[in-house]
Amino acid sequence: MATVGQFIRASVPFEENDGRSKVRPCLVLAKARHEKGIVFLCAPLSTQTAKSHGGIEVVLRREEAASAGLTDSSVVRFERRHLVPVLASDVANEYGRIGDLPASAQRAIKNAAKSLGCVL
Repeated sequence: MATVGQFIRASVPFEENDGRSKVRPCLVLAKARHEKGIVFLCAPLSTQTAKSHGGIEVVLRREEAASAGLTDSSVVRFERRHLVPVLASDVANEYGRIGDLPASAQRAIKNAAKSLGCVL
């Protein structure tokens, strides 16, 4: 089972909040009890690194992302964090951990998470 600091694949709601979603890589920021049961608080990743959405974001270059098992350069979009039920069938394909990233990328992610009250 995934743990805090792990990259996973999970269903991420579209920004339009219209009930649609897409399975994409996410970073597990926290694990907690919720009315839905045990849930992960996740920050989704996007491969659209040139398109900033504002807010708290960390860009991982292709070689940095590859060190954690991700296939392309990515942006960790902390402002789009959401809850994912731990036992949901859409939580799958665990990748690496933030500890697999180069030190500078680890620091950037930990500082961004800390600014939101999450400790990785």
